[in-house]
Amino acid sequence: MNRNITDWTAAAAFVLVLGVSSLWGEYQRADMAREKAETFQEKAQERERALEQQERSPALSGEERKALEEIASALGKKNLKEAAGVMNREEELLAGLFYETMAGRRYLYDGAALNEEIEGEGLVLTKAGTVFYGAFEGGRPQGQCLALQVVELDAPRYDYSDGLWQNGVMEGRGHTGYCYYERSL
Repeated sequence: MNRNITDWTAAAAFVLVLGVSSLWGEYQRADMAREKAETFQEKAQERERALEQQERSPALSGEERKALEEIASALGKKNLKEAAGVMNREEELLAGLFYETMAGRRYLYDGAALNEEIEGEGLVLTKAGTVFYGAFEGGRPQGQCLALQVVELDAPRYDYSDGLWQNGVMEGRGHTGYCYYERSL
């Protein structure tokens, strides 16, 4: 009789363990399905935000894009004179871009489009004759960044600040200065 009770107890324990492990597996599968659904939903929301961003950001004309690419390329090579020359040559175009196309607002040009969210690497016009090129976080220069301003006093001149920035202020290693140069057409 003891043996039958032991057999039944073992069988009942086995059924109980099997049932619990089966439920545990169901919970794991449900968790995995929930995680997949959340991931899918997050990706869908990211795509939706990107589309909204594109709709809110102004579209660039071919000439505007070309000018921004030339400036970014020159600044990427640390060729301030070349970038200032482009900014000087395209003064009217950049004024129209900043004050009309961009309505006086700042956007990050990432090499493809203007982005309302100023995060990451790229070029930001802060006025028609002033650009920042480098890393941005929270809408401000953060990390390695270069600021360039083109002015016309008694001759064409550019002012610059190149170095490490924190919270929109140049701090740490870097250099600032100005340079008069010949207007290039």
